[in-house]
This record gives sequence, structure tokens and C-alpha cells, in this order.
Amino acid sequence: MLVSFFQNANSFLVRWKEVFGDLESWVIWAIMGINQSLNLEKILKASNKKNNLIENNEKNFYIDSILVNEPKQGVNTSSIAEISGIPRATVLRKIKKLLREKIIKRNEKLEYIFTNKGRLNNKIKSNYLINQKYIALFVTDIFNLIKKSSLKI
Repeated sequence: MLVSFFQNANSFLVRWKEVFGDLESWVIWAIMGINQSLNLEKILKASNKKNNLIENNEKNFYIDSILVNEPKQGVNTSSIAEISGIPRATVLRKIKKLLREKIIKRNEKLEYIFTNKGRLNNKIKSNYLINQKYIALFVTDIFNLIKKSSLKI
């Protein structure tokens, strides 16, 4: 099972590296995504809407919701550097690359957020769905092993 985990983790990272060109850019993008996802939850909670992924049949619903969400607060370069452990100078360089790709933008507070524009967004959506499929298969394998195990939890 451990081998399966590392194979899946390696494939997961390789796929993201192919999309972004390097893993640091993906980590920076992912930190912004987590922030934007949390903002979306706050917006939905405030408007008493539920983000029901099960009832929604559109396969890109979740990632599309995050991309069109215009959060009140983004993430600045210092926070990204602190969270990721990537040096601030590298974060700045990678941010410039993501800005050129038009998948992020800077708000008036000098914080960075996603845009729903940019050529890479279709690759990101496609890769996101591929990764979700492999994660689901891996988790299914884990549950099947637990179910067949003689150990009781």
C-alpha cells in the first residue's frame, strides 16, 4: 500500500509540474486556491447557499466556482513565502510568471487571486479532474483494505 501511495503521489506531482512547468509555481497557485476556496465557503455561508457537489452534475462546478469567486482578501507574497517555505524572491519571480499566464491577478491591496482567464486554466481544470479520479481510486483501495483487514478499528 505504501508503494501505491508513493506512486500516486509521484504521478500527482508530475502532472502538476507538466501544467505549471515547475512545482514551486503549483504550490503558490495551490495556496491561492486554498485561500479562494475558504473565501467561497464564507460567501456561500453568508448567503445561506449550499455548495452541494453531489447534486450538481457539472464536473467542473467546484473549480469553476472558485475561479469566478472574487474574494475580498487575496494572499500576498510574504504570506505565500511564509506558508510555503519558498524564498520570497522566488515567490515574486513565480508570481510574475503566473501573472503573465493571466491565471492570477493582483488586487488593490497588492494581494493575489485567481482569474477565470488565461490559457492554463483549461489545463488546470483537466488536470484537477484527472487527479480527483486517481485520489478517489486510491481512497477506495484504502477503504477496501480496511474492510478486508482482520484488525478492527
